[in-house]
Amino acid sequence: MGVIGKPVGHSLSPEIHNFSADFLGIDSTYVPLPYSGSHLPGLLQSLWDLGFQGLNVTVPFKEQVASLFPDSNLQSVNTLSRGTDYWQCHSTDGLGFMRSIEQWADTKSFDQFVILGNGGASLAVVEAWLMKHPKARVQILRRSKERDSSFLKFSKSDLSFHDFSEGALESILKSGTSLLVQATSAPLFGNDLHSLSGAMDSLKGAFIDLLYGESVSSLLPKAKLIGADCEDGLGMLVGQALASQDLWWKESAPFDEVLNFLRAKD
Repeated sequence: MGVIGKPVGHSLSPEIHNFSADFLGIDSTYVPLPYSGSHLPGLLQSLWDLGFQGLNVTVPFKEQVASLFPDSNLQSVNTLSRGTDYWQCHSTDGLGFMRSIEQWADTKSFDQFVILGNGGASLAVVEAWLMKHPKARVQILRRSKERDSSFLKFSKSDLSFHDFSEGALESILKSGTSLLVQATSAPLFGNDLHSLSGAMDSLKGAFIDLLYGESVSSLLPKAKLIGADCEDGLGMLVGQALASQDLWWKESAPFDEVLNFLRAKD
């Protein structure tokens, strides 16, 4: 098994799945698969032919992989499992997010759900939140309007879009108790989102950065500085991974065992 991404050297997925396989007594090896993106269909076919049993997909290929499986109706794919004739695709982003957030926050305590970014991870997380809280107010800050159409299936929800700016974020955070979610991959490519940090002083509620380790944005230390409840994306990563294991192995390691293993290594 393995994880496809660019970059992928920072990924903890190999450690999670290899630890879990040992814990469960499953004969499995999981490896990082750094990929340039030159011919994705060929890569997936090669991994199939080599006998890989399962794959995870991370940035920036989640939406590209989804486009290769139009019958799935998924706009973002982060997990592939071996089917009868070819790969079966899935998204465990939303499941992982909700499983993580429910470990440390009362999801009913927020007036609004505020998310930075409108990519594949954002779409999955918003969908999972609305399944749990269908009447929630959702505020999305994004740099480009091109992906707004992906959220049209939530048209009956209280959902609005805003420019990706400190002023817009500050205004939104002043309007209620928020769960603020950092869902962009910008910090992986050198933008730590410091331009938004001033707005964090207006946060009433909690913050989660979907990245983890050295990749987190500058918003996480700012959230800690102002005393907000906050977490990095390690819990979500564990939740996603366990949902993938359920698809591959029909069982998964205990959440706390995996999370404690990762925290101890930190």
